[in-house]
Amino acid sequence: MNTELIKANLRTVPDFPKPGIMFRDITTVLKNPACLRELANGLTGYYTGRGITKVLGIESRGEIQLTDALERLFSPLKALHVPVHEVAMMMSIALRFIPLLVEETDKIMSAQRARGADFDTGNLLQRGKALVPILIPLFVSAFRRADELATAMECRLYQGDKRRTRLRQMTLCPMDGIVAGVCVAFFLLVLYLQQTA
Repeated sequence: MNTELIKANLRTVPDFPKPGIMFRDITTVLKNPACLRELANGLTGYYTGRGITKVLGIESRGEIQLTDALERLFSPLKALHVPVHEVAMMMSIALRFIPLLVEETDKIMSAQRARGADFDTGNLLQRGKALVPILIPLFVSAFRRADELATAMECRLYQGDKRRTRLRQMTLCPMDGIVAGVCVAFFLLVLYLQQTA
């Protein structure tokens, strides 16, 4: 990847958003076709020729939309007196904390390696024993974060599904049915083509 071409096209905005910060704006790189091509080739170059035939794309939304979607998905379980809102909230919080736990695990492993820990050698049992010094601080950190989150939710008078309002009330429209039908048809077409190939 020609990093000099990309660096030359980056726009620098001094003192944004605060004095002393140099903000790097990539929109100038994205507007330049040669830079965009170089950037795309550089990002995909590592994976070229590795036999990757399919890529799964996941749309990312905020925690509120995720909680609402999970709540609507599980809403038939309300008839069985399942606390659907609380389950959806727990799932979205758990998903939100995964990147934090991964980052925390990486920090703890780096600290343990600096102290001479070896996680890569030995049989499966020895590797499992080597992970114990990681799990204890990780659990302590996770419980501390959970306690802080619980305190913050209590301070904001969180009461679950009682008297909850939504920022945006979502309703199904005909276009949603059309898009769902097209997605199902496309999925069935892919399955059919794989069977005949």
